[in-house]
Amino acid sequence: MNIRRIIYLLLITTVAALLWYAYVYQPTPVQPEITTAVETDIEVKEKKPTNRKKTATPAKKASSQKPAEKKTTPVKTADTIAKKAPVKTNAQTRTISVHNGITKKMLTYKYLFMKYKPSSLSILVNGQELEQDVTQNITLVNNQLTIELAWEFLNGKRTGARTIIFEILPGVDTIELTFNWKEKQKVLIDEDVAKVISVEEPEEQLSEK
Repeated sequence: MNIRRIIYLLLITTVAALLWYAYVYQPTPVQPEITTAVETDIEVKEKKPTNRKKTATPAKKASSQKPAEKKTTPVKTADTIAKKAPVKTNAQTRTISVHNGITKKMLTYKYLFMKYKPSSLSILVNGQELEQDVTQNITLVNNQLTIELAWEFLNGKRTGARTIIFEILPGVDTIELTFNWKEKQKVLIDEDVAKVISVEEPEEQLSEK
C-alpha cells in the first residue's frame, strides 16, 4: 500500500508540474520583437513628411523656367515675317500660251522589234492639266514653268514620272511641247524659247497586276 501511495504522489506531482509549465510559465523573448515592430512603424511615419518637403522644391524651379520660353517666341515670328516680305515684292507674273503638240507617233516606244504605246499619260503645266493638241493660257511666276509628267505601260504594270522646271525667256508669249523617250526630261521645249533648270527622275516601278 505504501508503494502505491508513493507512485500516485509521483504521478500527481509530475502532472501538476506539466500543467504549471504549460499554463503558468510563459517565455519572455517575444516582447522585444513587438517593440521593434512598433518602433519601425513610428520611424516610417516620421520619415514621410521629409519626402513631401523634398518633392515640393522642384516645382518652384520648373515654374521659374517658364517665363524664359515666352520671351523667345516673338523673335521667331518677327524673323519669319521679315523673310516672307521680300518674296512677295520680288515675284513677277505674266501669262503665256502653251500648246500640247505631243502626237501618238512621239509616244510610240520602240524596243528591239516591238513597238509600245503608253496605256495612259498625263501632263500638268503649273498644276493645270493640259490634254493632247490643246492650247491653254498659263501664268508664270518668275518666268518658271513646271511640267509634271506621269505614264503607265501595260495597264499599270510599268509606271514612270518626271518633274521638269523650265525658265521661259523674256519676251516669249507662246511655246509648244513635244516629246522624246530618249531624252532625260521626255517633254521638250525649243531651246530658243526656254532653258531646263532641273529634272526630277524617280525610279520606274514594276507592279504584279
